Amino acid sequence: MKKFLVVSITIFSIYCFFVNSDVNKGMRHEFSELKDEVSEEIKRSANEDNSVGGGNTQVMEFSDEAKEYFNKVAYGSEFSNEESSNRKWEQDISIYVKGQKPDYLMSELKSIVKELNGLISTINIEIITNESEADIVVFFGSAQGYNEYDSRSIGYTDHNQGLFILSGNDTELTYGTMYVDTQRTTDIDAQKHLLREELTQSLGLPNDSYDYPESIFYQGWTQTTEYSDIDKEVIQMLYN
Repeated sequence: MKKFLVVSITIFSIYCFFVNSDVNKGMRHEFSELKDEVSEEIKRSANEDNSVGGGNTQVMEFSDEAKEYFNKVAYGSEFSNEESSNRKWEQDISIYVKGQKPDYLMSELKSIVKELNGLISTINIEIITNESEADIVVFFGSAQGYNEYDSRSIGYTDHNQGLFILSGNDTELTYGTMYVDTQRTTDIDAQKHLLREELTQSLGLPNDSYDYPESIFYQGWTQTTEYSDIDKEVIQMLYN
């Protein structure tokens, strides 16, 4: 198994990385060609009925733009010539919130989870109150507080207000932590943006791109607090 590092940078230099416990090799995602098996799955998805949120059934048809964008935000390695495998959650995701819990961020988290459950048909995401049962721990607070909670973040939060760390193997994600710095990032919309971006990327879409300024995956800094249409397609492409 490999340990690999994925860095997502905006004006606030948001960082995220994947880790495995066996090897200490890091790498950053870059663009790569879409793998044949994923291309075939996308083609099949366009012709199959899938249940999407709330029991609704529809034919999933993905645009060429979304397929290309998926390739950019889900695959690649900048620090290695190897192609990295795309990874996602194969089981339901339970989220526990630690640290500060301002009402506006808790409300935003619930809204994001509801939107994701409406887009994803294969797993369910929920917010829980028992940390021991969590798959993803969301930390709201200071960089120092997050460093103390997850020491793997030390050195990455010095100049960065958003971060996620995911554990798993080459194909499946199994545990993660993430944070939104509520001390240095004082604008509420900026905090909401960081929460949506980091949580969405922790689903297995860790890269950024300059292609679509309205996208939650946009490389430059924005305060986007909604998914664009192409974001929704990419999320559905990964999970449905």
